[in-house]
Amino acid sequence: MVERYFVVLFHVGTGIYLAYAYREGFGKSGLLAVIGIHTAMDSMAAYYQLTKSEPVMYAVEFITALAALGLLYYTIPKAKVELPKEEEALW
Repeated sequence: MVERYFVVLFHVGTGIYLAYAYREGFGKSGLLAVIGIHTAMDSMAAYYQLTKSEPVMYAVEFITALAALGLLYYTIPKAKVELPKEEEALW
């Protein structure tokens, strides 16, 4: 159950990063980075499914947690957009 929680956070982080990359004008390279990270995560999960090794399972969960928290730590400050202050009406 904890692993699913971190997977959801991982996908939230990648979504925020893609939106940020698009807004800043490097959407294609941001997409390639997310594809690479996602491929690595899926490959580790598939390896665990093949081996059914308990140490591999814990390693995958730990790496997933680190990746999810790292993505959120990196992306949440960038997602906060401060709206420009409206000019006050001059009467």
